Amino acid sequence: MRITLSVLGSLLLLISQGAFANPEDMAQKIVELRESVELLNSEYELQKDSLFNDLKGLATQKAELEARISEEEMLKKQIQGKVSELKKNIQTVSVLGDQVRPLLEENFQSFQSYLDHSLPFKISERSEAFVTLQSKMKTGEITPVKAALQFWSLQEDERRMGKEISLAKQSLDIDGTSYLADVVKVGMKWMYFQLSDGRAGQAVFNKGQWSFQFFDSTDQIEKVALLQDSIKKQIRMGAFDLPLLATSSFGGKQ
Repeated sequence: MRITLSVLGSLLLLISQGAFANPEDMAQKIVELRESVELLNSEYELQKDSLFNDLKGLATQKAELEARISEEEMLKKQIQGKVSELKKNIQTVSVLGDQVRPLLEENFQSFQSYLDHSLPFKISERSEAFVTLQSKMKTGEITPVKAALQFWSLQEDERRMGKEISLAKQSLDIDGTSYLADVVKVGMKWMYFQLSDGRAGQAVFNKGQWSFQFFDSTDQIEKVALLQDSIKKQIRMGAFDLPLLATSSFGGKQ
């Protein structure tokens, strides 16, 4: 509006001074001045819109920064609260660990005795997991409380294996020779094996130690093959005719 008035003022001044002797010249000049006014007004509106958008953008950025600062302050308070709670928990666990350690070490001895006499199914892997657990607690890599949780998990694995029928490949030492055998475990009571040459047998516990003995009967060997085939076909329910040596897996007479 100020631009328009200014231009019109200039025009009136020129007219009053007789700048346009020719009416046609005056009309042409008016048209030109009007175009200039419209152009200047357009530029003014564009600059006003641009400035408004800039101010609006700055206001948005300010609001975002204020919100972010507020979130950071809230997060800082939450972290401080968690750190404080964690320190209290560490103190509690430390005291509890001192109480748990002797009980855990006593149970470790019992579990080691169990492993020494348990069915020799994947015994190397099972023993290694237990030895690693003891070592981590001894070196302080894990606390006694965490060791107790992992120890409980190992015991649960043993209980689970006691309810399962499993088929696996395992290296067996038979009469001083190492064989890679197909092994079937029935709970933690019986364990059968079959070699690539067709021979089959059973794990036997006698006089405090385990050994692997071959079956002499073709019927017993076929029963092992049938048991393995059933497990491969995911047949794990029903009655199985298990071949047994004269001595059971734990030394009792059949």
